[in-house]
Amino acid sequence: MVVDCDKGRSQHSMEKLNLRPNSQLATVPEQGAIDYGIAVAKVATLAFPFLGPAVTLIDLLTAPARGRRMSDWCEEFRVRFNDMSQRVDGLTPEELTKNEAFISAFAQATQAALKTHQKEKLEALKNAVISVALGKEPDPNRHQQFLTLLDRFSETHLIVLRFLNDPESHLRKQGKTVPFIVQGIPKLLVNNLICDAMPSLRISSTEERTATSFQFIELILGDLVSARLVALERLNDTWAVPAFSSRPGGAPVQKMATHLGEDFLAFITASDPAKPKDS
Repeated sequence: MVVDCDKGRSQHSMEKLNLRPNSQLATVPEQGAIDYGIAVAKVATLAFPFLGPAVTLIDLLTAPARGRRMSDWCEEFRVRFNDMSQRVDGLTPEELTKNEAFISAFAQATQAALKTHQKEKLEALKNAVISVALGKEPDPNRHQQFLTLLDRFSETHLIVLRFLNDPESHLRKQGKTVPFIVQGIPKLLVNNLICDAMPSLRISSTEERTATSFQFIELILGDLVSARLVALERLNDTWAVPAFSSRPGGAPVQKMATHLGEDFLAFITASDPAKPKDS
């Protein structure tokens, strides 16, 4: 399926598109720097008469990249929808043009996508739009809120949230010991648990690497707690892993994502329709 992002084309053009799974998929043409430069220079000079030269220069430098991002974004959807149309009954260009929730989600996700280069975040935005198209999350209000969170979050937010949703599996895959959380003994800091599982988050541009990474992860955790996506235990000015069992021996570290956090992750995780339509 082609998702038409060219403002010069009519919205009704989508209704004329035919899905031909066996045909070769053509790439979306990309405008050159000169084309963008001429258009941007004219608009910028008119819109910003006092800042014209500076604004024009910045736009001349960034316009080709913005155009490439938009082209890649639309092409990815064309390929994905073309593939899924063979597996999902009713997933056609005609039906999607009538799906107001999909159109809204696509517009919101596109704005967020043009503002980032982070691959995991871009993938999450694409998956979110596809989730709406497939009716995976029926509540339009949650679409908007989840996409707003995606726009605000960094790639690190998503990585940390996925880890906190299943820390035990993550640690076992790395061959690391899964800590037991026992009541009545010193609390295990979530920050330390994350840094042990993902040492790369300790990297800092300053000499005080540990302190800097600690503060950065604290910022990430605060955002996730504030959004009600994870449930942690407050300990002074940081966060501790909550107790998962009242038994004397305790229990291994478990899921810290809330039900809302699980729904959010499901919304931004790839959907893979299992069976082709003619199977």
